[in-house]
Amino acid sequence: MNRIRIDFAAFAVAAITAAPVPAQPKTLADFLVPLTDPTDDWRTRTSPTGQPITSYGQISQAGLAYDDGVSRDFYAPLDNSNASTRIGFLWQLYPFWGINAVARFEGGFTPRASNTINQIDDSGNGFSFDGTNIRKLELIIDTGRIGTFSFGQGSMATDSIAEIDLSQTKVTAYSAVSQSAGGQFLRLSDGSFSPLVIGDAFKNYDGDNVTGYNSDGSRNLRVRYDTPDYRGLKVSFAVGRDVLDEGDDDYADVAVRYDGRFRNLRLSAGLGYSRKATEEVTSGSVSAVHHATGANVTFALGHSTSSGKNGYLKLGLIRSWIPAGDTAISIDVYYGSDIVGPGSKSRSVGLAVSQQLDRYNVEIFGLLRNYSYDDLAFDYRNSVAFFTGIRWQF
Repeated sequence: MNRIRIDFAAFAVAAITAAPVPAQPKTLADFLVPLTDPTDDWRTRTSPTGQPITSYGQISQAGLAYDDGVSRDFYAPLDNSNASTRIGFLWQLYPFWGINAVARFEGGFTPRASNTINQIDDSGNGFSFDGTNIRKLELIIDTGRIGTFSFGQGSMATDSIAEIDLSQTKVTAYSAVSQSAGGQFLRLSDGSFSPLVIGDAFKNYDGDNVTGYNSDGSRNLRVRYDTPDYRGLKVSFAVGRDVLDEGDDDYADVAVRYDGRFRNLRLSAGLGYSRKATEEVTSGSVSAVHHATGANVTFALGHSTSSGKNGYLKLGLIRSWIPAGDTAISIDVYYGSDIVGPGSKSRSVGLAVSQQLDRYNVEIFGLLRNYSYDDLAFDYRNSVAFFTGIRWQF
């Protein structure tokens, strides 16, 4: 315990005294994270036009044990909604007038998502594939000094603005605390099911994505503009419409992000504002890691004009205890108020661990999380989720 206190003290001193290191110029490859090494012989192929097409993605599978205060259930295999299974393709088009252009497709496949299954129906959303599985279908034009323009289905400016997290446990624990068990029904104090599920009561207000059990994030058919990176600072704007899900609503948002390195310290932060119909959402997050000690801290806030607010705090530690890769541990706390209605309170505490296997691009993770919810109308039982699995990235 003393060792951990010393690490966080070093982290605080470094954050105050370290001098900033100038950020390197951003390239199109940086913007299109993850973009695999073009020399990789199986991920990259040559298109009929002679330009490379690069594939990327991940498979993320898990098991969930859930105790709702009355019954205990186990579900496996599940798709990890914290970092869902997906595959994408990047087609590098011919440069013209010094401008780089990339066409991107990315689709998700989650037949049994951890945020949809519950005590009544453990089938999830099935094996069907429809428009909602299309995460990105866009053309990205990087003009260099003028900035980057994106057209088509893809991330709005505020996508992941409340989810900046350098702890290396984000695969299973971050500000969207509902993702591991978001579809599970909350139990009333008398043991009966309430009409609420975890995802109704625990939201992180990430851009326009104000539904806690919606893992699709803040993506729409939109036009987006990103300014050039200036010493780690970038501003983004977007306007769009939800054409794949129900509602067909119009959206507009703006976000500012910063990513900088100060010798042994890395700091990432973002703040965004989103408007959907009559609802306005303001949210953001900040995360910092001290590389010499592995100590890290993450903080997020969100507020909606129509459905409450939340706060999130995580403390973590990253260590190279074994040669295979980094081991990361973290503890987090979540607080939400007025999310379901006036006077409602949502609480969660989580303990997470992640082990990297660098040689295979594999990550093994585990999470123990407690959920607590109350409102003015009823009393509810606390619930506990144990979530563990494996993710392979390529």
